[in-house]
Amino acid sequence: LGPELDPILKAFGTKQNIHERSSLNMIGGMLQMIINGRVDFTVQYYPVYHYFARQLGLEKKIVYVTIEENAHTYVRGSISCPKTDWGVQTIKEINENLLHIRKSEEFKRVWSAYYAFPGMEDKFIQIFDQIILPVTQ
Repeated sequence: LGPELDPILKAFGTKQNIHERSSLNMIGGMLQMIINGRVDFTVQYYPVYHYFARQLGLEKKIVYVTIEENAHTYVRGSISCPKTDWGVQTIKEINENLLHIRKSEEFKRVWSAYYAFPGMEDKFIQIFDQIILPVTQ
């Protein structure tokens, strides 16, 4: 989850109280697990959950609690692949493509719809231009 939250999870988390999930429907699936009472809560960036809750019609059923360590901040994410020839080549191709498409207004619009706090889409684009566009690898 990043440098702000990882140390907290390491300090207080155990295999008994933290479950890491990875799947094609990771976020939507976690929302359903909360609704079905299978887990008590999950940690995720508000804009991401807001987007999925809205898509799944669950906005009124989900409560979001701000985490002080990363409230209303954006952090750069990453994409991981296995340390194989395929993984190295895949990351190389992703990086090359992102250098070109991330400048497009369509790419920014899609990212804004997914990651921006509601009502802060324009501010998100400004932050995107400051944090993401200067990165070259």
